Amino acid sequence: GKRLVLGGFALGSVLIKKQGKFCIGYLDWVVVEPRFQNKGIGTALIKGVIEALKKEYQIRLLIADTPAENKPAINFFTQRIGLTEMVPHVYMSRRVLPEPHASSQVPDQRNLNVSVRMLQVDDLYTVHSLGEKLFEKFPNLIRNWDQHAVMSQFQTDREFSLVAVCGSNSTIAGFALGTYIEKPLQKKKFGHLTWLGVHSDYARRGIGQRLVLEFEKLVREEGCQQLLVDTEADNAPAISLFNKLNFSHKEK
Repeated sequence: GKRLVLGGFALGSVLIKKQGKFCIGYLDWVVVEPRFQNKGIGTALIKGVIEALKKEYQIRLLIADTPAENKPAINFFTQRIGLTEMVPHVYMSRRVLPEPHASSQVPDQRNLNVSVRMLQVDDLYTVHSLGEKLFEKFPNLIRNWDQHAVMSQFQTDREFSLVAVCGSNSTIAGFALGTYIEKPLQKKKFGHLTWLGVHSDYARRGIGQRLVLEFEKLVREEGCQQLLVDTEADNAPAISLFNKLNFSHKEK
């Protein structure tokens, strides 16, 4: 019989926002074997994904992402697929710091009576509600904040999920949710802080910094060598915090 050769693939998903009233399609991956490139295969694959997302989820918007310096991909998305608006997204990283160095950066918060602990099931509603308020102003286009996202985090990565509580009534003032990524071929582990939020009543009081450093402790114990964060390019408060904590290698 004939031998079939895989020429490429495209993978997509859907982000459901506003309780399912607005659907955004997300193009996760498109890969074409080099010898088959410039033959229309990538275009056909992506259009197939778009049609499937339209039919199943009635998507109104499609998002794809690529590094800002990847001009061929950007030209492909704009000229062949018809994507029009570029939304800068910032990725930053730094080496996971040794314990003594990291702990010395924790701000003094004795006047707030702040403690950081692992996320508990009774926290889920409060954390979700807080995130709804925070991420309405600075949404994350490549990840969706909803009840499913919080529950999934609790079920799969609870050990990398933290809340900051204040006062005698243990008010939740903020949260840090993340995971770790292992790349066996590179023999490296990366901690990835995917969500960070602080209640406006406790903003600019060191709680975000404390949460990042406490999260760093968790990924250090997991053996991670690098810590990754990302945010929208117009989220100046988050970028300022990450700069303060010596994150670098800013990429869009």
